[in-house]
Amino acid sequence: MKRYMLLLGFFVLVVSAKAGELEWEITNRFRAFDYLGTQDEATKLFDTYAPVGDENDFATWHKNLVIKLESAGKPYSPFATNHGAWDETTGKYDKKYVQLPEVIQIRVRLKDDASPAGANQACQLSIAGSTIPLYDCLKTPTIIQVPSSGGIATLTVNGIDIAAVTIKPRLKVILGLGDSYGAGEGAPDLPTKWKAGIRMKHWPTSESGTEDVGKWVDKPASWLSDRCNRSFFSAQSQTALWLSRDDPHSVVAFVHLSCSGAEVIDGLLAAQRLPAGHRKGCKALSDRRDQMSLDKNCDLKASQLKEAVELLCLGSTNTISNELLQNIKAPLKGIGKASKRSPDQREWITADSLIECEGSKLIAPDLILLSIGGNDIGFAGVIAWALLPSNGRHAIGDLVVAKGRGKIGVVCPDRKSGNCAADEKQASARIRQLTMRYAALDLAMRHLLKVEGKDIVLPTYPNPLFDKAGKLCGDTPKKTVLDNAWAPTRLRIPDGVRPKVWQINLTEWEADQVYIHVISGLNSEIKSSASHFGWTTPDAERIMEKGGWCTDKIGKSKLLPPNQLSTWNVHHENTRRIQTAADSVATQWAIEQRDDWISGTFHPNVWGYADLATVMYRTISNSRQPAK
Repeated sequence: MKRYMLLLGFFVLVVSAKAGELEWEITNRFRAFDYLGTQDEATKLFDTYAPVGDENDFATWHKNLVIKLESAGKPYSPFATNHGAWDETTGKYDKKYVQLPEVIQIRVRLKDDASPAGANQACQLSIAGSTIPLYDCLKTPTIIQVPSSGGIATLTVNGIDIAAVTIKPRLKVILGLGDSYGAGEGAPDLPTKWKAGIRMKHWPTSESGTEDVGKWVDKPASWLSDRCNRSFFSAQSQTALWLSRDDPHSVVAFVHLSCSGAEVIDGLLAAQRLPAGHRKGCKALSDRRDQMSLDKNCDLKASQLKEAVELLCLGSTNTISNELLQNIKAPLKGIGKASKRSPDQREWITADSLIECEGSKLIAPDLILLSIGGNDIGFAGVIAWALLPSNGRHAIGDLVVAKGRGKIGVVCPDRKSGNCAADEKQASARIRQLTMRYAALDLAMRHLLKVEGKDIVLPTYPNPLFDKAGKLCGDTPKKTVLDNAWAPTRLRIPDGVRPKVWQINLTEWEADQVYIHVISGLNSEIKSSASHFGWTTPDAERIMEKGGWCTDKIGKSKLLPPNQLSTWNVHHENTRRIQTAADSVATQWAIEQRDDWISGTFHPNVWGYADLATVMYRTISNSRQPAK
């Protein structure tokens, strides 16, 4: 009887042990990190950069990350010196990037602590024909490597199987498409490192002098993609990283194709002309004799949709049929040209600018993070309208202003705003045509990328025009005060013809016009179109409500004198969420071959992108919760 009871007790222990579970998680779930070192190094990168459970917003995450990285003497971005899977020379991702690696590192532990497993037991873990002896029977997590095809992992104690789990790693592809707000303009992976001990207290005032600024720089700004000013700190990238944190059994391959300056046609449906990181000497479209052909030294080689299909297709690709081409272009019949000087972009969409994948060989994206529309309505031109004076107050000044307004392509918010070019469509008129562009894009994405509307995420644009008190920001025009947040734009004007009697500024009235006719109108159109097409629309308009361009925590909204530039650090906490012209110069002075040191103006800084990512992440997470 006693022997029977002992056997029964042992049987009960074994059965209760089998009721336990094995837990497993992939140690690096952000595919891009696999290209920066060994699997152990990729795991360390994921542990360093991925958020932890108690960080519930991106600003908190970024603040903690900066402290952690600075104490360890590490760069803020993992891509500060290594582009990983992205090849800037060819402008392509490694084809294997959107596939699981052959071997995946996972962390395994025994969930049921009530099991009889212990340090004195003979334990082993078996999977895919391999057997691993264990010291403590998985009471503490154990890191092992498994084939990406997976298998059944079995924990054996004293020759008896007590727990098992099916390990099946999955791949999720998140595609980032769009413009500068998607790319990360304003937040380079490696901000400019200025030399300490610069003796000069004033910026040079001659055109040649601005080039001498290179002598003050230890390291120029650099990006994950220098041509597109594409950054790890973009809201799209941060959102993808956080989503990878939430699914322990999947690897997220974030394909980042957004490019600063992109539009629906000029970038997504056709190869982009003159991206932000173009080389010096490249001609603006208005100065080109041939506005149809691509300049291989200045323009991108392919549209973002073409790049995406080429990467995600496991088989052969073909140019799209003429029928599909005409269907995509059909909604665009009513958009016309932005001005007499502008090309007709519709002619850029040809059978060669888009491709489709044969048969069922396409890896359909799980999610498309989209940011597009701001450039289509001429937002950069609207900011130029607000900053540039309407006249120069004397003959030479008038010539400079007139040339500047024409060269930049000033776009007034609305006809009632005044100072509009006679042949230039106002932003309000362009907004009304935006739904036509979205219609063409929606058709192209659904057909070429095989996605549903709910899997396309288009946030609204943040409004950066309000101060900490909730009032509109604005400069008070003063003839004698030239040093303000927008002073660096004066450096583009040769000293010999630079007017001394006016400043470049943004008044409260101008801010009000931009707010009413542009930002509110643009975001209303985004919400309306997204609702029509079934897209997911995170509402980001108010995330900068008390962190506009005129707010700052550290008192450095103006252009710093050269002898203080080494103290500037865009990653140090700042109330201001948007880059002024002064911020842009201090943050992203580039190499001599590039001329984009001021293109970060009116783009989010790292804190602004963190706030944008928070809204995007929460909206996506909430929309994908299973129904109760």
